[in-house]
Amino acid sequence: MSYTYSDVDSTSDPAGAVEWQERVDRWPQVRAYKRRVLELMAQAERVLDVGCGPGGDVLAVGADRCVGLDRSLAMCRAAAAKGATACRADVHRLPFPDGRFAGLFADRVVQHVEDPDRALGEMVRVLRPGGRLVVADPDQETLVIHIPDVDQNLLDRVKTLRRDIGYRNGRLISSLPARLAALGLADVSVDPFPLSLTDPDDAFGLPGWPRLWRNQGGFSDGDLLEWERGVEGSRERGFLYSLIYFVVSAVR
Repeated sequence: MSYTYSDVDSTSDPAGAVEWQERVDRWPQVRAYKRRVLELMAQAERVLDVGCGPGGDVLAVGADRCVGLDRSLAMCRAAAAKGATACRADVHRLPFPDGRFAGLFADRVVQHVEDPDRALGEMVRVLRPGGRLVVADPDQETLVIHIPDVDQNLLDRVKTLRRDIGYRNGRLISSLPARLAALGLADVSVDPFPLSLTDPDDAFGLPGWPRLWRNQGGFSDGDLLEWERGVEGSRERGFLYSLIYFVVSAVR
């Protein structure tokens, strides 16, 4: 899943990526942190949603005052079909003049970008003085996985790969308050929101991770068998996938 959202249009199923994102956005725990993002954007009269996906957040902010941006044509088309305004562009080169927006947010975006410092610099550039920037991402350092009958050492190896290989910036969100302060932003705040899943089929492709990263993780045939049997058995007893999403806000 993480590879998918780094470049949706290059995948074999862009429409499936759109559908999955819409599904995740409906989860109650995801909706909880999104409500916080909307609260932080409430006073901004002109807002940019960076990495707007299928456009649901643009409409939630208000189509009259929010525009979306996404590098994926499939996502932009899905947003436009809902009535959202969305443009196709890259966060590393935002097509807007300095100080254009009073509010800007990026939800589950910075974890995927190639150059996060350049992307953050662009976000700050298009934000007017006194404008608010909000970034929401999970911290893969907080990831907890429990699968009955899978050895803890194997679980830890898979978690490490999820953090360091599965994402370009899997734990960047924890350093974001310091990065924003270094860029001259003030009034930095951090709000944590947990996400917990008890169905392995909801866990972002988890059943197939060891096979996907077999070479990087040095997984043996026995490791793969242990993992896959454990996942299958856990569907009825005790599977847990949990991590923390952070909503980081600052004012220029």
